[in-house]
Amino acid sequence: MPTIALIEFQRHSEVLRSVSKILLFQRNKIKIFCSLIVKEDLYELLECKNIEWHVFSIGLSKRNFFQNNKEKLNSCEVHLFTTMLNGHLAYKTMNFKAKSILIIHNANTYLNPSTHINPAFSAKDILKYIRFFIIDQKNIYQEFVSTFDEIAFSSDEIKNHFHTHYSELLKRIKVRNTIPLAIYEGFQFSEKQDAFNIVVPGTIRNEGKNYEMLLYAFQNIQSQLNIKVTLCLLGNANNKFGKLLLNKFSTLDSKFLKLKSYNEILDQRTYDSHLRKANLIILPLKQNFKVGIINEQYGLTNISGGVNDMIRFGIPGILPKFYPLPSAVESLVSRYENQEELEKVLLTKIHEMDYFEKRRDFAKKLEHLSIENLAKNFEL
Repeated sequence: MPTIALIEFQRHSEVLRSVSKILLFQRNKIKIFCSLIVKEDLYELLECKNIEWHVFSIGLSKRNFFQNNKEKLNSCEVHLFTTMLNGHLAYKTMNFKAKSILIIHNANTYLNPSTHINPAFSAKDILKYIRFFIIDQKNIYQEFVSTFDEIAFSSDEIKNHFHTHYSELLKRIKVRNTIPLAIYEGFQFSEKQDAFNIVVPGTIRNEGKNYEMLLYAFQNIQSQLNIKVTLCLLGNANNKFGKLLLNKFSTLDSKFLKLKSYNEILDQRTYDSHLRKANLIILPLKQNFKVGIINEQYGLTNISGGVNDMIRFGIPGILPKFYPLPSAVESLVSRYENQEELEKVLLTKIHEMDYFEKRRDFAKKLEHLSIENLAKNFEL
């Protein structure tokens, strides 16, 4: 089996975990290059004998990283970048012989930025606009993507979207089969709980999520609750928007509804612990969001990590209607288009009499997304 280098320059620990688990199931030897915090996030894999860990400092330049690890990277047949946002010239000049693969996360930004520039900008965005055109950012992105032998989209839905609408753009690069990031891991859930646990995963920020609609929905259904509900905002709220939002959500605290939140970056063990206890995940996504000055679209150009959390733990979810999902996963979610529909769906899920029976049925439907099944058809 080939030795595979997995390189994670950001903190997409969940992406690195998914890829690592599939490769390990296939008995590949892997070398993981990541920061210390990402290594700690992958606590389940720390004792694995088929992993060779190489930790780098977060502030290390790409040039120094590749020079420092030249010998280790040269010993690998495949370089898979689970996240890399820049530094392609530093990689290109090293002339590595390994096959190189890049997972694309913000597809509009890297593949088609010019036609997705956000026209509504603030004063702080002006410099970004000027910089984009002066340094010809579009061509830099094109050069960046073409540096790699293959690129992989983070879901089949995104891949299909680009093949349908931007097929000409894809002719200059080699697009490989999607690397599976949503893996059902078959965790057991307890049917004995003190409250119905609802989790809203992800860092608390305005960009990309509609927390206001969620707040108003809970305010309107609060008087109709007849069982204890815990609402956990599972992400760091230690920012201006987060603090203001928590003040608003704190007004929900009552006999049947309790709020749980965090003012710090969560470690992965704490994050996973909440998801293991969750009865329901809510993803109050906005269809469009900005990355710098470029518009991205949830489900069509960028995935929500919350969807992968939902699949990983087999947790029923509530999701906006615009977000595309595979048909087998669709049975796991309830949809809404506006606040009124969100309120109805919330009350239905909270008071669902056959909840555990349905969840056991969901688990069976997700078996095709198990590591065993995904590994059968996966190769680099």
